Amino acid sequence: MIFSKLKSKLILAPMAGFSDIAFRILCRKYGAGLAYTEMISANTLLNTDLKFYKKDRPLTLQILGIDPDLIYKAGLKYKNKIDVIDLNVGCPSHKIIKSKCGSYLLDKPDKINKILSKLVKLEIPISIKLRVHKNLKKIVKICENNSVSAICLHARTVKQGYSGKVDLDKIKKLKEMTNLVVIGNGNIYKYSDAEKMLDYTKCDYVMVGRGSLGNPGIFKNKDVDKIKMFFEYYKLWNKYKCDFNNLLWHSLAFTKSLPYSRKLRVELNKCKSGEEIVKVINSLKK
Repeated sequence: MIFSKLKSKLILAPMAGFSDIAFRILCRKYGAGLAYTEMISANTLLNTDLKFYKKDRPLTLQILGIDPDLIYKAGLKYKNKIDVIDLNVGCPSHKIIKSKCGSYLLDKPDKINKILSKLVKLEIPISIKLRVHKNLKKIVKICENNSVSAICLHARTVKQGYSGKVDLDKIKKLKEMTNLVVIGNGNIYKYSDAEKMLDYTKCDYVMVGRGSLGNPGIFKNKDVDKIKMFFEYYKLWNKYKCDFNNLLWHSLAFTKSLPYSRKLRVELNKCKSGEEIVKVINSLKK
């Protein structure tokens, strides 16, 4: 089982606009045991021929959707190119909820059951990403009945979004109520935050999201020069021909805490190409 073979207890989260192949590979280099694609709708997966690479493993494909058949077909299309399929039942975006996906499904346990009962037929590890909710216990039981491999719990409510206190007790209780692999998530900005979550909740793994932006070294508790890491990312970004917006957002993340970062932000936001971004970043060395 994939979750017994991971080389690290820390996992890279799915983050829209950030979790491209270049960043996933870079984070694995610095110690991430597993990486997730950014959240991708079942429709997009079916109507686009996405490329996946052997170097980008182990990899979890996170699927967003509500139609069990479409989600199954999307998983079937890519199952041989990935290691895990994750069902997103945690995204708190109003746009996503309005489309009856993501955390909307927390109120629809029967629908979750229908989706999972289809996905497990793919004979590939299935995981699910949840948030704190009144139906959590019921959904966990559904996961167990459908032989789901892992549950990731972002220990905030949908209403909290990405702000407010993370409730570690909810992750701890989840681990106590199930024998499934439990991945804790929320407010991991330092390696010590991950250690605290692992120690207190006894979860099996910790998912790192925003704390990794501009700082892949978090996965090994290692201080690495941010400009050096940016150029490592840029090299991979160039190799795999990733989206320009991803490069821009990562350039802002890698330079956020540096001197003159406000001035840099203004200059970076003017850039229209990778070459222009590199020129701005190189100006830091002068």
